[in-house]
Amino acid sequence: MLEPVHLFLSGARASTLLLVRNTGAEPLRLQLRAFAWDQTSDGSMQLDPTSDVLVFPTLLSLPPGDQRSIRVAVTVPPGQVERTYRLVLEELLPPGSQRQIPGGSGARVVTKTSIPVFLAPVKPIVDARIESPRLTNSVLTFEVRNIGKVHLLPPSIRISGARSGGATAFEHEIPGWYILAAGTRRYTVPIPPDVCRTLDRVQIQIRAGEAVYSERLTLLPASCSG
Repeated sequence: MLEPVHLFLSGARASTLLLVRNTGAEPLRLQLRAFAWDQTSDGSMQLDPTSDVLVFPTLLSLPPGDQRSIRVAVTVPPGQVERTYRLVLEELLPPGSQRQIPGGSGARVVTKTSIPVFLAPVKPIVDARIESPRLTNSVLTFEVRNIGKVHLLPPSIRISGARSGGATAFEHEIPGWYILAAGTRRYTVPIPPDVCRTLDRVQIQIRAGEAVYSERLTLLPASCSG
């Protein structure tokens, strides 16, 4: 168990503590490493080793029920844009043990997890745009561009389609995930062709904290396949 599950650092608070607790029935050995965190247009994580973040200790042994505080600190000053990192905790196998083999039994499975580390920018700004919405062959595509200085973590992205009379005929929610500062995320949402042909317009809406971003797309007859 980890507490907290997000680490927030700043120029005024360059270090913090992470509590690691062994809630299992066996001794736990962990290796901790820090990585710079970027992401691709589909939201996949890109991790690269970094010296921007120091972790102590980097190797940890915990008996069952025990806990330990880990010191996490940044070695760089805040920039104009939020700096993002991931602290990766990987379980180490006990000496003489083997990784689990598919179909085998009795071997131990190791776990690996990571938590985000955010270094606040000099001036935090939250802002985003929904760009390039298109509906072609009953498939809606659009991009969300984070033009702010900090990450976005919308609970969800809501897609709704309405008929010419205003009645809602299509609703879809995309689970939220991080969109890092200066990052762009692309989304694809299929709409059933028989439903698509009844729609007059589609609206995309994102909530991020107190901010709401929306974009409306008026449909053409050729937008829907079938």
